Amino acid sequence: MTIDRAAIDQSAELSDIEKLGLSFDSIDDQACALLGYQRTKQISRKSRKMWEAGNPRPLAREIKERKQDIISGAFLEIYQEYLPLRAALAGEEIKKVCDIGCGQGINDVFLFKDFSPTFTLIDIEQTDNQYHFWSDEGSGYASLASAQALLVANGCKNRMLRRSILTKHHGRRPGMGLTL
Repeated sequence: MTIDRAAIDQSAELSDIEKLGLSFDSIDDQACALLGYQRTKQISRKSRKMWEAGNPRPLAREIKERKQDIISGAFLEIYQEYLPLRAALAGEEIKKVCDIGCGQGINDVFLFKDFSPTFTLIDIEQTDNQYHFWSDEGSGYASLASAQALLVANGCKNRMLRRSILTKHHGRRPGMGLTL
């Protein structure tokens, strides 16, 4: 399968996200900040640079002013990237999904809407490190509780979800010691 980035970026519009009837109510300001930072096209360069310098205030202000736009834009980007996966899985019976590195769980929302599987959500949870400075510990823009809340807000039952936090074993090379 060949993936054409330009085609992916044209594969859906905001109106397609609106038609899905998704609930974003569970996304608080902190989760929005992490989502916006993960999807940097959705936040201003100034907010991103200030966040990287350790000053979260400009991003917090931007979220107060543009929260719904940041969330909608990030969901659109992720949905566009999800569509080739959905096409590849068409006709398959997907009963279980183990999402390692689930982040905010947005891909899982789309998988749930299309296939209704049970989920095991796995991530490192949050770290004190800022994104782009994470090589030894992970990026830290995950929240398993937020991912679960988003899935539940969009119709997934709690009994269909499991959460696991990855931890590091000491004595191994950075990036190689993540285990369940």
